[in-house]
Amino acid sequence: MFWDRDTLVEKRRVEVWLPFADEEGRVMTPPKKARTVKHINELEWYKGDILANVWYNDVIIRIDPLTGSVRRVYDFKSLYTDRDGSEDCFNGISVSDVEGELFVTGKWWPSLYRIKLLD
Repeated sequence: MFWDRDTLVEKRRVEVWLPFADEEGRVMTPPKKARTVKHINELEWYKGDILANVWYNDVIIRIDPLTGSVRRVYDFKSLYTDRDGSEDCFNGISVSDVEGELFVTGKWWPSLYRIKLLD
């Protein structure tokens, strides 16, 4: 959902979806076989797109704010592997003051990681 920054009135909604390519490589747009992404959180505005964590997945997705299409998936499975259970999930994104730099972490993780995404 997008809200007016002054009134906090909802302006519009965007469904987030993973593109699907057919046999010829053409990208299909919703609703043709596109898969809706659920459980997104930790939203951050980043270089004109939205970054989001997908809860209980070690990924950040980059979302086109106009169409809801996932432009890219960044995989962080190998970032922190010493976990006890599902409560130790990847879950935290913060944009830094330094251009292109982000901070990421997870639930109950002992460290905060400073990263740069490869665009």
